[in-house]
Amino acid sequence: MDKITGGSSEELDVLAYWHSGLKKNKYLETASIKVEKINGPVLLFSGKNDSVWPSAEMANRIEQRLDAKKFTFSVQNIQYENAGHLISRNPENDDDTSERMGKMTLNGKQHTYHFGGTQEGDNFAKKDAKIKVFAFLENL
Repeated sequence: MDKITGGSSEELDVLAYWHSGLKKNKYLETASIKVEKINGPVLLFSGKNDSVWPSAEMANRIEQRLDAKKFTFSVQNIQYENAGHLISRNPENDDDTSERMGKMTLNGKQHTYHFGGTQEGDNFAKKDAKIKVFAFLENL
């Protein structure tokens, strides 16, 4: 995959970068994690409005790959509306999702990028995900 470049714009569209990589079909199988080798149930979380990378699309691809490989364990693919890239932050802190932009330095120039979703969506998702993780672990 090509390196991400900032160009002349101060704002990066990192989601477009990942989508362009996913169009390179001849590399997808080689680059794919062999999730079908997992020896237990799988729990996936993603924000449907992630602007950093296509997390919901990738979670769907994982689920499809497992289904195609006749994976025998359970798969939970939980996706949150209005949630972006910050759903893995501390579920006990509503303030850690207030900053909606990230920063990246490329070739000595600082660029910004959007995390996607809304603060409310991310906060709901990370709290709900915590509950679902503990329920998932209880059932192992």
